[in-house]
Amino acid sequence: MKEDRICVLYLDDEVNNLRSFKAALRRDYHVLVAETPDEAFKLLEEEHPQIVFSDQRMPEMTGVEFFQRIRETHPEVIRILLTGYADIENVVEAINKGHVYRYLTKPWNEDDIRFAIENGAELYRTRLNLKAKMESLQRTNEELNRFIYSTSHDLRAPIATSLGIVNVAEMEINDKLSLEYFEIIKESLLRIDGYIKNILNYYRNNRFETTLNKVNVKEVIDEVLDSLRATITLHKANINIDIDEQLEWSLDDFRLRIILNNLLSNAVNFKRENVELIINISVKVENDVLTVSVTDNGMGIEEEVQSKIFKMFFRGTHKVYGTGLGLYIVKEAVREMNGAISLTSNKEQGTSFIVTLPKN
Repeated sequence: MKEDRICVLYLDDEVNNLRSFKAALRRDYHVLVAETPDEAFKLLEEEHPQIVFSDQRMPEMTGVEFFQRIRETHPEVIRILLTGYADIENVVEAINKGHVYRYLTKPWNEDDIRFAIENGAELYRTRLNLKAKMESLQRTNEELNRFIYSTSHDLRAPIATSLGIVNVAEMEINDKLSLEYFEIIKESLLRIDGYIKNILNYYRNNRFETTLNKVNVKEVIDEVLDSLRATITLHKANINIDIDEQLEWSLDDFRLRIILNNLLSNAVNFKRENVELIINISVKVENDVLTVSVTDNGMGIEEEVQSKIFKMFFRGTHKVYGTGLGLYIVKEAVREMNGAISLTSNKEQGTSFIVTLPKN
């Protein structure tokens, strides 16, 4: 049945060529022929051929021009040009610009035509499968978008409510044991909130294009610190900032926030017990490079694991809960801005992360 066969359309203004083409191939393929471009376009809409052959030299338009129009309306159709040697330069240009899949010279050979049809049909099927997979992937991405943002709202809202209740309870209750329990609850809630933030940041960093905006770096730092205020207060951290308050820089402020949020969260969470936590944030510009350093006097990182800490899901210690995503996300965010990140660390003395971001 013709529905099971490859459908081929051939456009040529010479009737004898059309007759020969159809006679040679009609037993194996569903062959359509057209003498004019208008007839060919009508058949394209009605019959949906997979392969279209066209002569190059025709009175109304050239084969390349015909294929240019097909490419706009039926991009998945495989286009094959039949031409004489005199038109080879035009054909090569058409191939380079993607107007045609391949060309065959006249007088054409039946075996060459059949080979081109079979290969073209395979490519056509591959294109359709790829298109279907792309559409499926797009739907999946859209569903993932909705899921991520819904999850963010649905999970973080009760966490924020619970933290608020704990804060109120701490102000109204004086029992020492109860207050200790509240601190444990608060720390657990903040940890869960941090997990959700890391997942969201990982997702956004991978999906969103880099967007440059002129931002006041000090204001960004203040906003990040404000978002971490509960954790900073819980761990009684002292923050020192060394920056020109008027410093403005053209960068992706969303990714800068990701970097600062993770580095500062780590500095707070990996503090040493019974040691007052001090975090120093320094920002400077030199030779059109913005350098941001975050230094703490916390646990430090053992030398043998320092080369691994930017890997996904790697955790340098089990003393503090974490997802192993934070520093990986930082590295990816820095990479998206064509920057670099390095660290120096000594066990039980502290860690310093240095991020360099080139201008634009």
